[in-house]
Amino acid sequence: MKTEINSDALRDVVVNGGASFRESSSSFIFTCPRCRKSKKLYLHKQTGAFICFYCADTGFKGRAEYALTEILGIPLQELREKLYSFHEYANTDTVSFGFHVFDSEDDLVANILPIVEWSNKFVSSDSWEFERARKYLIERRGLKEEHIKTYNIKFNPVWNTVVFPVTYNGELYGWQERSIYDDFRYTLKGFKKDKMLMFQDRLIGSKHAILTEGPLDAIKCNLAGGNVCAMGKGVSDVQLEIIQNHVKKLYVALDPDANVETEMICRKMNATMEVYLMEVPKHRKDFGECTEEEALNQFREAKRYNGQVFFYFKGF
Repeated sequence: MKTEINSDALRDVVVNGGASFRESSSSFIFTCPRCRKSKKLYLHKQTGAFICFYCADTGFKGRAEYALTEILGIPLQELREKLYSFHEYANTDTVSFGFHVFDSEDDLVANILPIVEWSNKFVSSDSWEFERARKYLIERRGLKEEHIKTYNIKFNPVWNTVVFPVTYNGELYGWQERSIYDDFRYTLKGFKKDKMLMFQDRLIGSKHAILTEGPLDAIKCNLAGGNVCAMGKGVSDVQLEIIQNHVKKLYVALDPDANVETEMICRKMNATMEVYLMEVPKHRKDFGECTEEEALNQFREAKRYNGQVFFYFKGF
């Protein structure tokens, strides 16, 4: 028999529990009792599943009573009697849950990360100081002027870094800087890059997502659309859930040396959506080295995931 939470009872416990909270359309939002981070613990109103986005890696996620007993100081048995229609419970302290538990995009971004402002050190493409960045982006990395405008790329003339924004619904949540002279990279301090995707708004209205590692990889997939960047080969569950909330098809376009990560993503997502593998052309190191046309061709020729990614490995 499946244990189902009474959503009305859950609301009553939360509202009358004495702890401060906020609400989104689908969740109650608390300060986590363990990490003490404000607005990090989300409790889903309908399913009762909870997660702290800061300390979930330590296992603090699962059924409602395990969060509420620490937040409200109410014994587990008393909470169970209030929340469930019958008393049949798992023996574990937490339970795992799949994607779509937090089905509002606001639950995954808004209130988890603060909106920020551009640094006054950065200049836009209409500034004369941007010329060094323009030369790097167009002459060395093969971008076009339209890409600079479309993706709102800025330049830090103090550090000689190009700046790629991380936005959602037009709001700025962070950025990543990359040196125009060496391999130096810097992400805005305090920004948790596993909670968002760079160029996330490209998913809006798209039928698919193209998941790449870096911003240049993503921009080279501009013609295919739905192009986003995980800001590294490590892709989090939150980033995958954002993709799943928007589209029904996923094209995995990580670098050839990210075979383990590619396999993990394909296995995890294949059960709920169509997954395809975009193979980097043999004469290119990654999609950042491709032309837009080459990337579009690889998108069109992408093979559907069939339980293995061996054909994606590069030969030596």
